[in-house]
Formats: sequence, structure tokens, C-alpha cells
Amino acid sequence: MSTATLTLHNVHDISETELAKLPPEQLVEFLEECFNDIARSICTAARIVGVLGAMGISISRIKCRPILRRTLPLVSEGKVLPEAAARFLEHPALMDAVSDIPLSEQKKLADGATVKLLTASGPIEVDPTTLNGPAIRQVFRDGAIRTIDEHRASLLPKLTPPPAKQPAGKVVYDPDRGVAVVKRGGEIHIGELAKSAVREDETLREERTRPVTVSLTDDELQKAAGEAKRADLSLPDYFRHLLKGLGAI
Repeated sequence: MSTATLTLHNVHDISETELAKLPPEQLVEFLEECFNDIARSICTAARIVGVLGAMGISISRIKCRPILRRTLPLVSEGKVLPEAAARFLEHPALMDAVSDIPLSEQKKLADGATVKLLTASGPIEVDPTTLNGPAIRQVFRDGAIRTIDEHRASLLPKLTPPPAKQPAGKVVYDPDRGVAVVKRGGEIHIGELAKSAVREDETLREERTRPVTVSLTDDELQKAAGEAKRADLSLPDYFRHLLKGLGAI
């Protein structure tokens, strides 16, 4: 086939050897046309879905991938851009997340915009198609793309102690004897109670935790220590809550 007559409609029929004879500029042009053609095909499919819906025919009767069943009606309703669907359909979890954000943000991502992700070493810019499940949930939430401060707040929640259990009777502390007297009978020796609580806490920590060695550069360690201080957490607790937020533990 002559390269002079090559068009988007017949480019699918030629071999890689023939494609290799074309100048790079023409190959890039055809690639961009292919992407646009995918978006047009999705748009047409969405229009068909809308017409079938008006006839009372659900897309659930059509054999296709689940992500298409979820996304094509949204394209038909104007809630998802065809260009966004064309880029993210191969990433179902990401496609679902992108479906919830404003069309203006969808357009930016479809055009190749990156997103910010908070990691243990600090904020980074990433291609959204590289995100795994926990990272997608970290970046996208409640129909928006989160800011880094929102990442930090979600990964390092402030610990609020549970409310103390109220005793059945009124408690009065006797400083001379060092005991708390429960009016309904009985005494609690404060010193022994505190010692017992400390011993129990230390025992639980030894039983439930294991030391893990993490190699960090001086800069990474300094950044991590700074983030821990901002969250009012110790460095071990900072890493523990960070891993929990990422779904790693």
C-alpha cells in the first residue's frame, strides 16, 4: 500500500514495516487522530445508549465490560467527557473516580495533566494512570481532587481518646490516703492502678508490635520528622498512621 494514500481508515491494515517508512510527524498525527476517533466512538456509543434508554432498553442487556455500563450512560447525560472516558476506561477504578469530578477537571486530566500525591518523602506530581487503589482514594474524594493538606489530614488523623467510662457511683479522691473512694463501696489505690496500667500497656506493645528497619536519607528523615511534628505524633506513630492511610496495614 502506498503511503501517499494512507488514511486513518486504512492505517489499521498495514504492517509495522510499512509504518516505519513514514516520517515521525505523520505517525504522531495518525496517533492523535486515533485518540480522537476513540473519543468519537465513545460519544456515538453514549448517544446510542441514550436512545435505547428512551426506548426502555437498558444497557445491562448488552454484552460489554462493567466499566462501560457505568460510564456510557454518564457520557450520554453529559456528566463525563468522551475524551476522559477514552483515556481512563482501561483503568476502571480511576474512571469511576474521574466520573465524579467537574467537567473542567476531567478536561485537564484528559489533556494529560498530573495530580499531586503525598508520599512518605513529601508531595509529588504523578500521572493519574499510575495510581493504585489506595492512592486513587487518597487523591479523589467527594467529587473533587484533594489538596496536599487534605491528603495529610486524611492520612494522619488526630487521635481522640474514647470517653472515660463513668463509674456507677460518685468518686471522691482522698489525698491523705492516696485512694479514690467510690460512694457505693470500695476503694481504688491510685498508685497501684497507674503502675498496673503502665505494665499492661508495655506488655501489649511488646506482644503486638515488631521492630522494622527503614532506610532513609538524611533529607527524607528530616522531612518525615517535620511532618510528624506538624501532626503532633511521634515518628513511629507517624509512619504507622501513614501506612494505615495508604491501606498497607
